[in-house]
Amino acid sequence: MPYRAGDYVCPADLPRRFVCRITQAERIDVGTTDSQILKLRPLEGPWPPRTVLIRLDTGVLPANRDEVPGGRGRSRGATFRRPDLQHVPEPSRQRAIG
Repeated sequence: MPYRAGDYVCPADLPRRFVCRITQAERIDVGTTDSQILKLRPLEGPWPPRTVLIRLDTGVLPANRDEVPGGRGRSRGATFRRPDLQHVPEPSRQRAIG
């Protein structure tokens, strides 16, 4: 599953997990496979403001929902994606019978 801008990941090469938001994901052709170059914006860490980290898609790990501001539980997909609030369906108002 390819990464998209807005996904949350952690660089795999750092001594601890630092959650970053993907600001740009560019697909590149590497022989018979595809890869991605990712621009990451750290949410915390030892970097000055507006730092951008660059990693290949194989150099990041998915962020858990509990590591992302406003997230809960574990992600089900390759990475945590914040919901697009304009497209979240209304919860059902029907009551369960039983």
